Parts: sequence; structure tokens; C-alpha cells
Amino acid sequence: MARRLIARRCAAARVPARHTAKRCAMLIAYREFAPVLAAPFDLALTAAVIGRTKAGPRLTLRAYATVRADGESIRIGANAMFRRAATVHIADSELGTVVGD
Repeated sequence: MARRLIARRCAAARVPARHTAKRCAMLIAYREFAPVLAAPFDLALTAAVIGRTKAGPRLTLRAYATVRADGESIRIGANAMFRRAATVHIADSELGTVVGD
């Protein structure tokens, strides 16, 4: 049951099927926007990617790291790593955030 729910979340977030299972537990759509992550990526079980987020390949989020795009968009380039409890957020609903290329 839990594995099906996680697989549905991964499909909603447009994550390739080979990256399902426990890696996608914290990919969360916000309104009509779902995160888009390029493969490969490495997400800790307690990391969260929320909303209008687009990330390049080799994104790494460690424990409790959060990428929260619940207004404007967040764009993350290739080879980005966010350590324990790092947070990326937007500046209100007017300015998005760009990290890397």
C-alpha cells in the first residue's frame, strides 16, 4: 500500500520510474505545480521538494533539507548539494530563486 502511494507521488512529480520507492517520499505538489527532477538524484528520506521546482541532474539533498517553491519557481542547476537542514525558498510570490547554472 505505502509503496503504491509513493509511486503515485513520484509519477505526479514526473520522476523516472527507476527512482521510485523510498527516494520519492517527500516530493510534494503545490496547487497545480509538481517538482521536476532530472535523473540521477539523491534525496534523504527526510528531505522535501515542494511545488514549482525544477532541478538539474545530480541534485543531492541531505537530511531535513528543504526546497520550497510554494509561490514563484525555484530553478537548481546541475551538481547541486544541500547539506543537513539547508533551506531554499522564494522571496514572496514575485521573485523566484535560481541556484547554479
